[in-house]
Amino acid sequence: MDRKAFKVACYYASREAGVVTEIFLQGGDFKHKGDWLSVANESFYLHINWSKVTTAYFFSRDNTSYGIHFIDHLGRLVFRLLLTKQEGDFNAEALANFQQNWTQLGEQHD
Repeated sequence: MDRKAFKVACYYASREAGVVTEIFLQGGDFKHKGDWLSVANESFYLHINWSKVTTAYFFSRDNTSYGIHFIDHLGRLVFRLLLTKQEGDFNAEALANFQQNWTQLGEQHD
């Protein structure tokens, strides 16, 4: 699996107990069926109840972190997608796509 694109950090209700899962994925790994956004392979199954996501927003932090947060109706983080670095740098194509989508989606809401 190419690990250049992004990492998924999923936070469940048990995160208060210290549970955080991080999985390296590509965008094409996701499948949407009904209310569920899923990834399944030989190592794990990840199922996100997409109907619980009411808001999403892009974020970046001083060229160290780029991602999208997905939030439920109570303002709780359901999961987030993060670009990952390969050998100390973000994949240039993935970063350009991220920035382009941020700009395009931001213009739609201005």
